[in-house]
Amino acid sequence: SSIALLLAQVYEDSNNLWIGIVDRGPRLLIYQSYIQTAFKLNNFQWQYVTYTFSQVDMSLAIRIDGLLQASGVCKNPIYGNFEIEQTTIGSAGDIYRYNGLIDQLSIAYRVKSRSDILDEATLVVYYNFEDNRETNISLISDAGPNNIRAIGEHVTRALGNRDTEQIYLSLNDFLLSYFQSSGFVLLASHNYTYSYALWLYVTNNTSLNMPLIHIVANNETSSTTNNQSICLAMLVISKTDPSNDTMQLTLYVYGSEGQSIIQSNVSISQSFWYHIAVVSETNTSSLYVNGTLAGSSNTINTFEINNEQRLTLTIGNPVPESINGNSYSLMCHNSETQAISNQSMVSIDDLRFYARQLKVREIQAIINNEIDPSSYFFNDEDGFI
Repeated sequence: SSIALLLAQVYEDSNNLWIGIVDRGPRLLIYQSYIQTAFKLNNFQWQYVTYTFSQVDMSLAIRIDGLLQASGVCKNPIYGNFEIEQTTIGSAGDIYRYNGLIDQLSIAYRVKSRSDILDEATLVVYYNFEDNRETNISLISDAGPNNIRAIGEHVTRALGNRDTEQIYLSLNDFLLSYFQSSGFVLLASHNYTYSYALWLYVTNNTSLNMPLIHIVANNETSSTTNNQSICLAMLVISKTDPSNDTMQLTLYVYGSEGQSIIQSNVSISQSFWYHIAVVSETNTSSLYVNGTLAGSSNTINTFEINNEQRLTLTIGNPVPESINGNSYSLMCHNSETQAISNQSMVSIDDLRFYARQLKVREIQAIINNEIDPSSYFFNDEDGFI
């Protein structure tokens, strides 16, 4: 067998604690009992592995990318002096060396809930815009587990008209304003799906088709100036009735076989907050407005994502292209007119991006400001480990 240890501890009066990988399957060994996953880790790919042991009920569990892959119970616990004599990362002394990369290694002296672990694995970024209230800095903090800072230009923070005590972000000049977060990694165990959710408030829309959100893939961390990027999807606010400012959301999904178009079956209006969620799976993309499915499309128009690619989420239009005096999005192209006006203004709040499918009940829990929306991801058969 091929054995590689990620972490080993030697105790004074007992056998070792070993956390490692055996024949590409994560293994947890403690008190002479062990569990191992049948799931094999992929080479050359980032995966989030969690090893859990509870002294209360002697349960063991291993999760990969937030999904339970192995569980068991320690049958013969050993009691004695558990003073740690030595801790080694990447080997057990001179044997069982691990040849690979490790990132964000942490040891918690508590048993984390399954939804906490799922968020650590799949909640890529979460911007609630509550940090740095006094300083409107261009770097915007991530309240999620990865601390991926976003950049914003020509944006302001305001104390909310959605929630009295909450800050939201305004893009005041849609010809210049944008908000961008980069470097996202998707997960193979979730079939490279992704979801995002946010609150949207249109203050003024003088554009016929205003590109709101771009999802772009690149083999390096994407930037606004990198022209090697691949546009995966774009969400557009389209005017349907200029006389009364009625608007519609349109989702363009791009792939190797062209583009698919999903139009919302509900209208939105100026000066109201709407919760928007998009779920992109391998063969389906879905658009939700206020927690209700507003449009979906079965499509195979998806690019193959690989481990070297990084995704960028951009709200606004940082790379405009001028044609006949009008401004268009250079990040993504579609067949519709995209003339953008500098008088168009929108606000956003509570932006989340996940490297997995969001379920409808999770979206509704986010809308209702529930403390643990990810708990609704699980089915009862998953257990409560």
